[in-house]
Parts: sequence; C-alpha cells; structure tokens
Amino acid sequence: MPRISLRGAEIFYRQRGKSRPLLLVHGWNASGAIWSLNLRELAAERRVIAPDLPGHGHSSIPSDFRFTPHGFADFLEGLRKGLFLGEMDLLGHSMGGCVCLAYALRHPQRVRRLVLVDVPWRNRSLSAPARLPLHAPILRFLFRLRGPRLNRFLFLRSLCHPEVVPEDIVEENVREAGLITPDAFVSTTLMIRRLDFRPHELASLAVPALLIWGEMDRAVRPAEGRRLRELLPRSRIAFVPEAAHSPQLERPEIFNRLVLDFLEKED
Repeated sequence: MPRISLRGAEIFYRQRGKSRPLLLVHGWNASGAIWSLNLRELAAERRVIAPDLPGHGHSSIPSDFRFTPHGFADFLEGLRKGLFLGEMDLLGHSMGGCVCLAYALRHPQRVRRLVLVDVPWRNRSLSAPARLPLHAPILRFLFRLRGPRLNRFLFLRSLCHPEVVPEDIVEENVREAGLITPDAFVSTTLMIRRLDFRPHELASLAVPALLIWGEMDRAVRPAEGRRLRELLPRSRIAFVPEAAHSPQLERPEIFNRLVLDFLEKED
C-alpha cells in the first residue's frame, strides 16, 4: 500500500482510480480493508482513497493526535493537504461516518458530497450493550484478551448474512482488526460512547448528504437513520434490504450503485 508521513507517523492507504477524489473512512476496530468489495467499482468513476486511521491497520499514530471527533477531523484535513486534494466527496462507515460528519461541520467548504453509513451519531444510537459504561483499565484488560476468534466474532456480528461475504475478505478484515493499537482500541471505544452531535449543529450543515442504512442493523437502529435524516437539511436516506451494520459488504452491488448515483448528481 502507498503511505504518507503525517506528523511523525506513517499513514497507509489504499488508492485506485482517477478523477474527483472520494475518501473512504472505516469504522471502529477496522481498517481500509472494510472497503475491499467496493474499491474497484467506485474507482471506475472516482479517485478512491481508503486510509487506515491512526492506530488502525498499518498506520501509526501522529504526534499530538487526539482520539476525538475533532482530532480525527484534523487528521483528515492533514491527509487532504498531504495528498494535495481539493474539494472531496466523503464516505464514512459507522464511527468513520462520525469522523466524516465532524470534518464536514468543521470544513464544509472542502466537502462536495457526504455519504454516511450506519452512523452512531449520538450515544442513544447504540444498542444497549454498547452503551454499558466501561473504563479505560477494563478496556485495556479486554484488549489483552482479544485474538483472531474474538475479532472474527465481532466482524461477523456486524453482518446479517455472513455467508455472502467471501472468506478471503473475512480473513483480511479479521487479520487487520488485530493490528489496532491498545491506545486506539481503548480511546475509540470510549469516544463512541460519548458521541453526541448537537441538533442545531447538524441543522446548519448545508452539504448534500446520503444516509445508507442496513435494514437489519442491530448495532445502530434504522430509526436513528430516520432521525438523522430529519436533522440534516439536505439529506436523503436509503435502506439496504437483507443487510445489517455493514451493507457495503453484504450488498456491495446495491451499495456501490447508491453511492455512485448520489455522487454523480450535479450540485
């Protein structure tokens, strides 16, 4: 994979295609491998860039990096400058969608269109188990218990029909989930539990947005997508049938076409 140096860290990313840049941002305990079934088709019409976020996958952590929505937004801005990108389209999954939302609120002039996939935009978006209070020492203990079996369980749990995802894609994602650093695991787990985008901030965002939700999502309920749709003034929502928290993997053909049709629209 290509890499770029940002504030003392090596940031790895996948890249395909040419033309207008489309930045893909993965979610919690994941890496750019989550987009393995989407890169080829999306890159037919876009320059697609899928970074491993700091402390995830193969990327290290920049100096003074903060595991907060604003910290990740600043990271995306540094990546944009480092890759000499101008205006971008953004596509974020789960926690990555929150990162994209934070970036769009901070730099709306840099974002042409925004695609948010099964995004836990507030604490109440999460399922009840995911809202259970956890402290850093407990999370560090849990981190030491992680291994391929647990990572595989967590990955498959995000799917409604895991049998439709090719085994090599499952193995790649499980392997790369195992690369997350302890700091990234602990800090992002706590960050997700504290997310709470304010309604008046969301109502001020003028960037056109497409919300994509798996109809069977148990991690972030579809009702939360409808609520977010009501708050974002220039948004629409599409539900993917027979898909859970990762529709880009379970229904890649439907997902890719939804994204491309939305991005191809004129402003």
